[in-house]
Amino acid sequence: MSMRQAMLGAMVVVGGLSADDRISQTEKGSVLITPFVQGAPDIDGQILLSNDHPSSVRVQGYVLLEDGRYYDTAFALTGNQPTSIDTGDLLAPFGVDSGLFSVYLWSVDAAGAPIRWNHLSGSLIQTDWSEDGSGSWEIPAFASQALVGDNGDRVGPENRLDLDGVTFAAPPASQVLNFFASGSDLISNSALCHLVAGHDFSDKNAPTPVVKIEAEIWNENEFKFSGTSRCASFLEISELNNWSNSATNHFRRSNLGTESGKARLNGTMNPTCEGSADAALLMVQVRYPNSGGVASGGVVGAGLEPCEIRYEQESAPEESSFSVKPRSLRRTR
Repeated sequence: MSMRQAMLGAMVVVGGLSADDRISQTEKGSVLITPFVQGAPDIDGQILLSNDHPSSVRVQGYVLLEDGRYYDTAFALTGNQPTSIDTGDLLAPFGVDSGLFSVYLWSVDAAGAPIRWNHLSGSLIQTDWSEDGSGSWEIPAFASQALVGDNGDRVGPENRLDLDGVTFAAPPASQVLNFFASGSDLISNSALCHLVAGHDFSDKNAPTPVVKIEAEIWNENEFKFSGTSRCASFLEISELNNWSNSATNHFRRSNLGTESGKARLNGTMNPTCEGSADAALLMVQVRYPNSGGVASGGVVGAGLEPCEIRYEQESAPEESSFSVKPRSLRRTR
């Protein structure tokens, strides 16, 4: 993975249905997912968190590395408390100094069961200090609101989050993006970053998700192209120039025929991608202008794709008044 791919200065727009129905990066929630956290010796970062309710709340979390390993963590946020977590501290328990990972956080009661607490918000801020780095970037966390009960009430099963658009807000069913073709005059290349939102943290032997991402692509002349697809792991970054591992890649200008285009992407099960299954995706686009630096590229969610997050209930967490301490991190799998 290149340092250039690490420049995740992208904002995602998730809209269409009401904010309650679908995961959003502009709303507070009871579940926060911070994907695409880049760990490297020359990259510093913080995950900023906030509880805007006057009462304290317990938070259960999992840190998931791109190779499928994960560990759990738990802490408390006091009333109206902002705090931060150093991304280097989150990576350290894996015994590596670089890697791509995601952080899942959600509100729980004293027994570790999920509760409604639509007062959590967060974002990832990182800076690349390397010689070819492009500065700093920020990615808001994906927030899922609890849709039933009152504040503090248990929501759903005691060890499962149902992100189905009924119990908790759901991920989008498909991703729609406008893009500059790889090799265009204005944007030399772009990258797509995706995360399969659902995950089973209750079974350390469960296989890591695999997905076939299929793209329908239109150019500026409204010609539609099929056949561009990618057999992918649950968490990846890939530049558009090399995004497709099928026979055709219409993200390239030489194949698209115009400077820009539109794409609709879906995560599906396909026998050509062994072990794949239909999947709810969270996605961002990163653009690299020819003049240098990083530019944001919008990805718009459409529809709803339910998914589940399963986990083991843990013992009561230690409280933290100012920040989440590295020693509060627990079991590595």
